[in-house]
Amino acid sequence: MKTDYYELLGVSVEASDLEIKKAYRKKALQLHPDKNPDDVEGASRKFNEVKVAYDTLSDPQERAWYDSHKFQILMEDGDRELGDDNSAEVYYAGLSVDDITQYLNPDLYIRMDDSISGFYAVAGVVLDRIASEEVSAGKKQKLPGFESYKDDTPIANACDPKELLYPRFGKSRSDYGEVVRIFYKVWGNFASVKSFSWLDEYRYSSAPDRRTRRLMEKENKKIRDSARKEYNEAVRRLISFLKKRDPRVNATAQREYEQERIRRQQDEVKQQAQREKEQRQRDKAEFTEQSWQMLDPDDLAEIEEQLDKLYTEEQDESEDEELYECIICDKHFRHEKQFLEHEKSKKHLKLLKRLQWQMRKEGIELGIDEGGYVRSEDEYESAVEDFEPEQPEPQPTELETEEIQPQPERAEPQPVPSPDSQTASIHSAQRGSASPEVDDVLDEDERLAELERVLNGEDSDDDWSTRKKGKKKKTRSKSSKPASQPATPTGEKCTVCKETFPSRNKLFQHINATGHASAPKKKRR
Repeated sequence: MKTDYYELLGVSVEASDLEIKKAYRKKALQLHPDKNPDDVEGASRKFNEVKVAYDTLSDPQERAWYDSHKFQILMEDGDRELGDDNSAEVYYAGLSVDDITQYLNPDLYIRMDDSISGFYAVAGVVLDRIASEEVSAGKKQKLPGFESYKDDTPIANACDPKELLYPRFGKSRSDYGEVVRIFYKVWGNFASVKSFSWLDEYRYSSAPDRRTRRLMEKENKKIRDSARKEYNEAVRRLISFLKKRDPRVNATAQREYEQERIRRQQDEVKQQAQREKEQRQRDKAEFTEQSWQMLDPDDLAEIEEQLDKLYTEEQDESEDEELYECIICDKHFRHEKQFLEHEKSKKHLKLLKRLQWQMRKEGIELGIDEGGYVRSEDEYESAVEDFEPEQPEPQPTELETEEIQPQPERAEPQPVPSPDSQTASIHSAQRGSASPEVDDVLDEDERLAELERVLNGEDSDDDWSTRKKGKKKKTRSKSSKPASQPATPTGEKCTVCKETFPSRNKLFQHINATGHASAPKKKRR
């Protein structure tokens, strides 16, 4: 017959690791072969048994295995039969899932009162057992904080609720806010702290190597986690089952509790505000102004006078500050230099010419200005683009230009180059030969000349209204007269037919209609 390890070491089943260690040292000294020279063989056998018992109980996993299989281990020699009523006590690991499931029977809760077979007594018994087992398991595993709980003691129902890990189920007249609500809130999130090590399938001591031991640990952990999950779900199902049948949990009780909770919160806020008000009054009464905190009235008046003076100076400076405004571009400038630079910008000049064109057009439409040809908006936009080339050519100087003088006709005709060159235009004018179109060079030179006058600010209000969109070719005059005569002071004069016009617009319309044009100036290369 095998001896129980706890009995062999002389300790109780609930003994701690320190108690087991002390008991082993004491037994080892008593049973060591050197201490028993008369019975060396018997002492050696007992000493080995004590060592095996200590090795088993000092390892948490081995101890849990031994506790859960102690009955089978002690029965290996056949000293007891399984059917005998006086058989050894089987290790009790606590309530199982099947035990908890039995309490899900509605027939157990027919009587909804506080009697011994009533709803509150039956439910309270099973819940108290679960709480006691959880606290005992926590203390056995030396989990932090579990030593202070008294759920596993016989006086648990008489203890202060603060000394219990799990609240009690209560009675039929228990208050909803103080007992019932807290009970279902805590138990609804139940999570067991049991190790479930008694369900391990493999013993680590039988592992031949480390790799096999790790595989054993992995398989045992899966079994433990699965058992813990199943146990937690069983307890939560029981709590949900009881909550549905608990008459204390109803809409009226919950509504009353919420109203009472809101009222208490409001009272706490009012009390806190009253306490803060009283504290401020006490602080104000106890406060005494120090001499360095006191301010003389004369000093205060002097400070106010300096502040007023400083404020007045700042206002005067802000009023005297001159601002420059461009009404065309709707911009403001603080310095004159910035304003002058803005007036030279292309954007400003373009908006200025557009304003001039609009004023000219409105003046003619309203009859304020003299009548004449005014371009459309599309023609105006095209003219603006023509007058702003990407890289304008530099203007020739006085030394590079000279006025072309009329020459008599030559006896022999000279060869005429490409119609796009200035030379062809000059020869054509000198020979007096008739041509249906004027060269593109003539139109280009006119645009460059107009652009120069615009940039120099010498252009008039009528300039932009006389240009056509695109490069429209003009017919050449049939007359061989050079177009270098200046306009008469009384108006604009056509250099071909000598006809006088009151405005430049009329002259341009005449040139467009008749094809009269003057020869361009020759550029010296």
